[in-house]
Amino acid sequence: MKKYIYIIVAALVISGITTIIGLSARVDSLKEERDIYKSNTADLLGDVQRYKTKDSLNAATVGVLQLTIEEYKKYRTDDLITIKQLETKNRRIESVGKTELQSSYRLVGKIRDSIAYIVSAGMNDKPPDTIPENLKCINIVDDWFEMHGCANENGDFTGDFINRESLQHVQTVKYKRFLGFLWETKKIKDRKFDVVSKNPNTKIVDIEFIIIRE
Repeated sequence: MKKYIYIIVAALVISGITTIIGLSARVDSLKEERDIYKSNTADLLGDVQRYKTKDSLNAATVGVLQLTIEEYKKYRTDDLITIKQLETKNRRIESVGKTELQSSYRLVGKIRDSIAYIVSAGMNDKPPDTIPENLKCINIVDDWFEMHGCANENGDFTGDFINRESLQHVQTVKYKRFLGFLWETKKIKDRKFDVVSKNPNTKIVDIEFIIIRE
């Protein structure tokens, strides 16, 4: 009889331990969901923080949103259509970023006269005519900006504009500490996403970074 009692007690103990483990895992999962919700709320309500690096380059930082694919479909429908066109077979979305830029230049250059020869088509088997035209041209070139063009006597300007950009993206994480102040654990406390523009004339207007989670 005692044998059966021991077996029942052992079964109850094992069942209790299993239940405790399951509840503990559930509590951890709920805490993680709560932390993600709080982090997302703070990031959505917060503004992009702009600053300058030691090299006086324009930079900006923003918190990282963590959304499930269903949440992303709900809140970023238009973006998802574009992203789906980039996906290939057996691949899935892991993260999505967006950066908006604004470039401002103070142009300094010299306008020079140049002669352009315009050839008009001949009519009635007559040879074409060559008509010289005096154009005022401008050429501005530096490491990030290039502009070439000419204006005719009527003031009509035709030219080419080239703007070069180089962005550096950095994602950093901060890990939770055991009891809040001891050693680092593997659990992530928060994430931060920084963008630096190598072009000194460019201002970062807006950035966004989203991680797609399970």
